[in-house]
Amino acid sequence: MSSNVESSFAFKWRKVPSYGKGRTLKDHKAWFIKRYDFLNEGNLMAFLNSSGSVLDVGCGSGINLRWFRRLAPRIHIVGFDLPEVVKLLSRRGLGRIADLRGGDLLESPPPGQFDLVVCDQVLQHIPDPKRALNVLRGLTRLGGTLLVNMYAWKGPTREAVDAYLRSATVPMTRERAWQFAEVITRFARDLRRFDWGIQEDFYRDVMKCFWREGWTFAENTAVNFDWYHPEVAHRMTPDEFLNLIKNEMCLVPKWTDINPSNISVRCVKE
Repeated sequence: MSSNVESSFAFKWRKVPSYGKGRTLKDHKAWFIKRYDFLNEGNLMAFLNSSGSVLDVGCGSGINLRWFRRLAPRIHIVGFDLPEVVKLLSRRGLGRIADLRGGDLLESPPPGQFDLVVCDQVLQHIPDPKRALNVLRGLTRLGGTLLVNMYAWKGPTREAVDAYLRSATVPMTRERAWQFAEVITRFARDLRRFDWGIQEDFYRDVMKCFWREGWTFAENTAVNFDWYHPEVAHRMTPDEFLNLIKNEMCLVPKWTDINPSNISVRCVKE
């Protein structure tokens, strides 16, 4: 894994200790439940409790670890992320609710197999998504479920603008890139407050400029930062991603959610 990716995300999570609480938690729950077709939290609770073991790859802020533990107090939960991120989670006490493992998914994945493997909003930041998906398949037990997500390929203008801006922001220091992300966040906030429809269209078609009302300024900035600073940021079309899952990994998609930003797939290893 690129050292830039590890340091970027460790820096991001240090900047936003509030992420995974309050409004960000509420929005995350609703988005996760919708994208993976659980319909409501009760269905997710039942699904988790029927699973003996869960692996959250790229556990980040620990948002899923806390949530899953509350819903399923007795199951075995493993949180896996890059070592610098795992150290931060350990200092914040997440080791009391989950088995934390640090490493590089491509080089040192966690041992064992799991009934449920979650890799949400992570695959795009791994240097070789195909190889990573093969590792995730190996971590999923026969008959188990894999929840996986990939950043979607945008239109030509958005891709060109993002590429131009990232050519300048990726080499920046983390501190300088965060300052850049703050500028983008202010722009997105002001555009949203002027006309939310314009901000949505601009975000979709022109450049990454995220803003969500109810989140703190830093929480919004973190979303922009983790696109503009990490040097690895893959995108795929829905057809490319589904072909990789179905035809190359021989996984069976049970549900696919496609939106302008992401492609999320709930699949089973049969």
